[in-house]
Amino acid sequence: MLLVVAYDVTDDRRRVRLHSLLLGFGEPVQESVFECEVTDAQARRLRRRVAQVIRPDRDLVRYYPLCADCARRVTDGRGRTRPPAPDVWVV
Repeated sequence: MLLVVAYDVTDDRRRVRLHSLLLGFGEPVQESVFECEVTDAQARRLRRRVAQVIRPDRDLVRYYPLCADCARRVTDGRGRTRPPAPDVWVV
């Protein structure tokens, strides 16, 4: 699934920690927005780890899960679509 994660974190240290954490799950597409191709289990792990970094009383993190059909229709401001997820990942 494509999981879009958007955040507004008030503290620089927590924001850097969150950004570094999200780099392990996806790629930044804007300053505070990541696109993450994850399984359900990975999405649950991501949410748990994010909860350990942020302060819910001060920070905001939003998760937007997109179905495969919706993910294929994502475009940027120039009309370009996302490349399809690879069938094979080399780790």
